[in-house]
Amino acid sequence: MDFKTFVPLVYQSTTEGLFFLTATDTNRKKFLIDLFALDEYDKYHALFKELVSDTSKSVTKVEAQVDAIASWIKKNESLPSKKELSSVTAPKPLSIDTQELTELRFKAANIREINKKINNNNHYQEMLKKISFAEDLLSQSKVDTSSMSKEIGGISAEIKRLKTYISKMKTLSDKCPTCEQDIDKDILLNLIKASEKEVESLRARESEISLKIKEADALNILIDQNKSKKQEWESILVKIDSSLPKSTEDIDDINDRINEISERVNEIELEYKKQVKNYEAIIASNVEAEKHNSRIVLLQEQLEEHRVDMDKAKLKLDAVAKELTILEVLKKAFSTNGIVAYKLENLVKDLEEQTNEYLAELSDGRFTINFSISSDKLNVLLTDSGADIDVAALSSGELARVNVSTLLAIRKLMNSISKTQVNVLFLDEMVNVLDEYGKDKLVEVLLKEEKLNTFLVSHGWSHPLLSKVLVQKTNGISRLING
Repeated sequence: MDFKTFVPLVYQSTTEGLFFLTATDTNRKKFLIDLFALDEYDKYHALFKELVSDTSKSVTKVEAQVDAIASWIKKNESLPSKKELSSVTAPKPLSIDTQELTELRFKAANIREINKKINNNNHYQEMLKKISFAEDLLSQSKVDTSSMSKEIGGISAEIKRLKTYISKMKTLSDKCPTCEQDIDKDILLNLIKASEKEVESLRARESEISLKIKEADALNILIDQNKSKKQEWESILVKIDSSLPKSTEDIDDINDRINEISERVNEIELEYKKQVKNYEAIIASNVEAEKHNSRIVLLQEQLEEHRVDMDKAKLKLDAVAKELTILEVLKKAFSTNGIVAYKLENLVKDLEEQTNEYLAELSDGRFTINFSISSDKLNVLLTDSGADIDVAALSSGELARVNVSTLLAIRKLMNSISKTQVNVLFLDEMVNVLDEYGKDKLVEVLLKEEKLNTFLVSHGWSHPLLSKVLVQKTNGISRLING
């Protein structure tokens, strides 16, 4: 317990001590809060008050965010319609007449050379007509006679060998020159005839192959000649320019044609410029339309995002608002009008009841006291024999009775609900303002109090039931003398 609260509970005089009844209503309530350690609730009240302030700022911030989003949505939700893009076709390139004009101007500048080319071209065409070749021979390959020539060589060698064999047979005598046996003439003759017959057969085959070789050589010559004609035809054909006219060009006709085409080209160029200008205008219009449409698409996306943000912000606002509501309730609960007021109201009822018990004894039922809590105030209503009376109208003795009754009631109530036990009380000169009956009543009441050591300070007054402690002052020094 702090000293400021402790002193009024242990010391009371006519000028100092517990001025509970004469204090202001607010201070009287504050005294009870400090006395019964209810100031702990003030800490929670301060905490919740700070949280309410912070949360209120959060609510204000979120509300501002919601308002800003709502303002943006309201401003941009009426989107303009998209613009249709115009179909556009790129201008067609200039007509081929420009190429013809270029060619004609070239002809006009090179008329002699062109006419010479036309004459040469016509000559080549005449030459081409005189050359003929067989198309079927072009796809035919030349005959290879090497195998046939090789075969004839083999046949010639065989014929030569057989002739040598026949001659050798014909020159043989009656005896074999090797074994010297007799030779059978008939067998020898048959061998010679067979060899001669084989030679005739080989000569016939040789003639047949030779004929084929001649035919093949003739065909190969024909193929080579036909190929040569084809190559000559192709070499002339390459020189022919099919784009050249048959007849030579007339400079006057060319100039007339140039003028005619130039007029057409000028008209086409004017029309082409108009098309280009119109094309560029449509393109520019489409670009602006695309920008407009892109902005609308962007605004639509932003609008959706803002609506999502709005939903989130509203949810957040609801959460913060609910939190603020809870904190407001807690702030109010822990304020002096909340739990403290509730506790004080119960304590004050006990205090009122206890005080009136003491008053009933000390004033023989004359005085009663009533406590009521209103907002931050503790109001005191004092009655004297049933009539309301102001505390300031009490005499010193009456005020002493009321003060002591209140003091004892407060101490008793505090001892019953608090761990702090105050077991000493000094009443300095309080009995001097009481009459003899009042003094006796006070002693009677105090003797009934348990665990309370009361010192009645007085000059020259004593009571037979009370122990005495004398204070004697000699030469400026006070001494205690046990009575």
